[in-house]
Amino acid sequence: MRANGEGEEGSRQLYEVEFNVPLDPAQEEARRLDHTTWGRIRKVLRSGFPGRDLDPRTRKPRYKYPTNNIKTTKYTLVTFLPVNLLFQFKRFYNIYFLCAAIFVCAEPSLSPVTEILPLALVLTITAIKDALEDYRRYQQDKRSNSLECTLVRDGALIPIKSKDIRPGDVLKICKNDKIPADVVLLSSSMDEGACFVETSELDGETNLKRKSALTLTCELTRSEQISKLTGKITTEMPNERLSRAPKNTAGGIRSKAEEVAPVTMTNVALRGSWLKNTEWVYGVVLYAGVDTKMMRNLKNTGLKFSTMETKLNRMIVGIFVFNAFLLIASMCFAYVGQRSEYLRAPLAWYTTQEGPEFVATPTSARVFVGQLMNFYVIYTFVIPISVFISVELCRVVQAMFLKKKKKAPKNWTRMHVRNSNLNEDLGAVEYIFSDKTGTLTRNVMKLSKWHIGGHTFHELQQPGSLGQRMRDPSISDEEYDLLMAFCRNIAICHSVLPCEDSKTGELLYEAQSPDESALLEALRDNGVVLKAKSKDSVTVEIFGMIVETYTVLKVLEFTSDRKCMSVIIDTPQGIQLFCKGADNVILSRADTAENDPLQMRQLDSTVRRFSIAGLRTLMLAWRPLSPEEYRIFDEAYSKAECHIGDSEDAQGREELIRIACESIEGRLRLLGCTAIEDRLQDQVPETIEYLMDADIKIWLLTGDKQETAINIGISSRLISPAMKILVLNVKVERDCRLVLEYFVEKIKERIEPPEKDRYALVVNGESLAFVLGNEIFEDMFLQVGTNCHSVICCRVTPLQKALVVKLVRKKLHKVTLAIGDGANDISMIQAAHVGVGIEGMEGAQAARSSDFSFKQFKNLKRLLTIHGRYSYLRMSKIIFFSFYKSICLITVQFWFGFMNGWSGNALYDEHFLTLWNMVFTALLPIAVACFEKDVEEESIGRYPKLYKAVKDGLYWNTLTIAGWGIASLWHSGVLFGGIFGSVTHGIVNGASDAMDTAMLSFYAGSLVLITVTLKMLLMISHWTMPIYVAFGVSMVGYLIVFIGLEVVGFLELGVFTVLHSMPLYYLGLIVIPVFCLLPDYTFAFYRRQFRPSDAEIIQEDQRLAKMKQQQQLLGKGKNGKGVQDDLEDQEAMMEMDVRRKQHDIHGGVKGDAKHDSEEDEEDEEDEEDEEVMEGYRGVGVAEKAPEKNLKA
Repeated sequence: MRANGEGEEGSRQLYEVEFNVPLDPAQEEARRLDHTTWGRIRKVLRSGFPGRDLDPRTRKPRYKYPTNNIKTTKYTLVTFLPVNLLFQFKRFYNIYFLCAAIFVCAEPSLSPVTEILPLALVLTITAIKDALEDYRRYQQDKRSNSLECTLVRDGALIPIKSKDIRPGDVLKICKNDKIPADVVLLSSSMDEGACFVETSELDGETNLKRKSALTLTCELTRSEQISKLTGKITTEMPNERLSRAPKNTAGGIRSKAEEVAPVTMTNVALRGSWLKNTEWVYGVVLYAGVDTKMMRNLKNTGLKFSTMETKLNRMIVGIFVFNAFLLIASMCFAYVGQRSEYLRAPLAWYTTQEGPEFVATPTSARVFVGQLMNFYVIYTFVIPISVFISVELCRVVQAMFLKKKKKAPKNWTRMHVRNSNLNEDLGAVEYIFSDKTGTLTRNVMKLSKWHIGGHTFHELQQPGSLGQRMRDPSISDEEYDLLMAFCRNIAICHSVLPCEDSKTGELLYEAQSPDESALLEALRDNGVVLKAKSKDSVTVEIFGMIVETYTVLKVLEFTSDRKCMSVIIDTPQGIQLFCKGADNVILSRADTAENDPLQMRQLDSTVRRFSIAGLRTLMLAWRPLSPEEYRIFDEAYSKAECHIGDSEDAQGREELIRIACESIEGRLRLLGCTAIEDRLQDQVPETIEYLMDADIKIWLLTGDKQETAINIGISSRLISPAMKILVLNVKVERDCRLVLEYFVEKIKERIEPPEKDRYALVVNGESLAFVLGNEIFEDMFLQVGTNCHSVICCRVTPLQKALVVKLVRKKLHKVTLAIGDGANDISMIQAAHVGVGIEGMEGAQAARSSDFSFKQFKNLKRLLTIHGRYSYLRMSKIIFFSFYKSICLITVQFWFGFMNGWSGNALYDEHFLTLWNMVFTALLPIAVACFEKDVEEESIGRYPKLYKAVKDGLYWNTLTIAGWGIASLWHSGVLFGGIFGSVTHGIVNGASDAMDTAMLSFYAGSLVLITVTLKMLLMISHWTMPIYVAFGVSMVGYLIVFIGLEVVGFLELGVFTVLHSMPLYYLGLIVIPVFCLLPDYTFAFYRRQFRPSDAEIIQEDQRLAKMKQQQQLLGKGKNGKGVQDDLEDQEAMMEMDVRRKQHDIHGGVKGDAKHDSEEDEEDEEDEEDEEVMEGYRGVGVAEKAPEKNLKA
């Protein structure tokens, strides 16, 4: 094999591979050495001398052709420790704590373990996680590189490892083998060089795909013949495109006899595919290793991070500012204190440094640096280093909850979570961008109607009606020929592979598109059966009596640009072209002279009527070709296939092929159209209605026609009958501006009474092309779209889908979610904050590229409103509590500076500080973050406005952050005041033992721990057994740890015993935390009693429901009667208020007639309820809720 990165002309960047070219001994030796240690060292050494790798002809760097060895790991055994630490210390907070560890070693005011152990623990846990992930990648690489392959050389079959394969090697691949590299097929065991591959690892599709060997080499079926074949493949440079060639390059193979054959993707089997239903194939390796298209597509598309992480980073910045304030203030106070006469001899005689133990007096600079290090070390605890691990751990647990479902039905498939970083964003989604086919619909196609020659056949209502008409003896020859041509078009123009079921013998159709299989199955039910298909022929059986075989001359594949497919066949009647595709494309190419204008208008009207009914339509046509017309086309098409372009070409190979196809696809004769039904998935209308009631904007982005998209929008309740539809469908840019300006004015008129005149915006892809990229148009488009109830974009390309998502994300700064099921949805899914894939009929490409995936659209409701809401609630609580407890802890230390003369001595025991974040305050917040919930799942399902409250900042807002900050400062002040008062008045026991420094440290730590734990308990709404256990373990573990430290000698003996013999110690542990938390509990009671949130009202409703159940279990005794009376009183109060406010927090649409009638009844009930209210004023909870808390 010889390979070059340059073509014959130096200006062309082409990829050239020669095969079956004998290597001289020097090349063989060099190839062998490349896999040795010395060979790797030689490569490293030669990389420093770029002149050694220049092509002698062009003096340009040679393209370095890789071997097939795959390496996706980040580390090796030697590089793991330094590289991993380098990555970890790119995080600023790790550098911050590293400085603290260095300072505590240089100026040991605390034990170095206090700073080193938490940092080492965080680094170790992260390193273990990275090592496990990298080891899994190593195992996958090892399995891939050890794959056994067969090399063909000199007529012999030689075993070879996959990692040793190079471009230009000729391989023999057998049935059910995995293809190790991108291979150009030379021949196969099947006739005409055909073979079948499965590409599930590439695109998720399990249906078989047909590949063909090169026409130049397909007759070479023995290894001896293959070994004698020599040639050179010239093609495009390695790229990631799986299905099409790039714009300006192409490929071809040239034998030594100067024969040339084009190389297309049909002739290439890609790495990761499996050879199926074919005994063997011979192929030459084109791309190997990292150059293969599979590896090129494994590039990192960018890791997504939650928007809450941005908020967390802002909080960390604020904490750093607060930390800097504490540090500067402490240094200033220390500087003033050193010059104060109250802290110097003779008044402070104990601060003198005279005597033999003081050899030299430290300089002022040394004192300044030492104090700075002391304060820096102590104040590092204001940043909770454990919060990062706690958050990741909670995300993992939440991801497990996402995958698990209680009481799952038998056919339920669990959800897949690929990015747990986005759990919280699920609770803050404001815009959903959805595909239609396969996402909202089932993607299970059934033919509904045929329309041929002005007559419509209803296949669903009357199965076989087309076949019955063709068998009707009264049918005219002209009509029969038209119907037969229509059936022949469907039977020939497709990419379906017929095959027999090995168990039942039934004829099956393997199709990449479910539309094609639906058409052929319906045609089979009408008596016209596709029996066999090869590269050059198609066999069709008609009514079980006639078998026709057509010679296929050329297949013009479907592309998204052409939007049609054509097949040219040779028949006894002459050469004919059959074409099917989108109605606008076929009509634009119809021959007005050969087609009746009235029938053309009727066909166009029929297609529009089918589209309005929500059916998927295709239009069919044909034309006869003269031999001369076909010869001219064949020459142009073959020339386009063999075209090898460069960067200076104005027209690439793809463009030349398109031009050639369009030259022959003109002057078409219309045959008719088909209509295929694709039903909505289960509970799609209910899910969309619920999400829109939760104040989530839903935009439908589809490639279907405008009428079909509007009909689906109506049937899925995206558009209500009362809405006014604004349609943006223009042909020129000037009209786009005028229409948008008109829409803007219309929206402004509607803004005054916001509940009236709701609009839906419908935009087609052509108009969207004018909008995207134009700042003025984009702003007007967003102004209209954001004020519309729903938006539908039809006839859009995959790129336009992604651009619309990016536009909303960039300019509106809202959390977006994109959901789709096909490969054309990947760019949209990756552009949104959260990507959701539907595991449907179009393969698993979208699911693999998504962050979350499941089977049906209805699961999105539970994902967002339950899991997303709970995740947002839980993550908010653990983050707020983590910073609160650290600020409270260290601010007490700051106040303590006024007692110790700003000497930098720690108030707390160093063991307490070491275990503060890792043990004492770790379990309870993690348990709460995993199991907390404010309302039950059933209540969230009834009240969609609960989700809106989360997006509006119920759990994360400026007031909440300020409240936590004020609480931490208040608690620290009260705690220090209590500690100062206890020390000042002297806590003693019966033996007159006073509290010393060690006791004070334990006393202060106990007060802070009890206070922050009680504050955490105040936050809990849903008590579960793990929370009880975490609370008990934290409290009991604190006592056990300090008893154990005293026993093993790390603490002074007798401290624990003496301290717990002081009565005032117990009094302080009770009084001081209570005094700290009294404002918190008072404020919480006031807010819940007089200004409750929607969730708190529903909590009372849930509590009432539980009380009703208890009431039913009570007996009729005296006690039971008293409890029953109390329950009835509370029930009357709460039912009255909940009924009066329920329609506001319920997700119903106010415009519905049902809700209007219910409101009239509720107004009458409210007048009666007001009389009952007078007797219970000031007693209940829910009746005090003002209306604004329950506004929708």
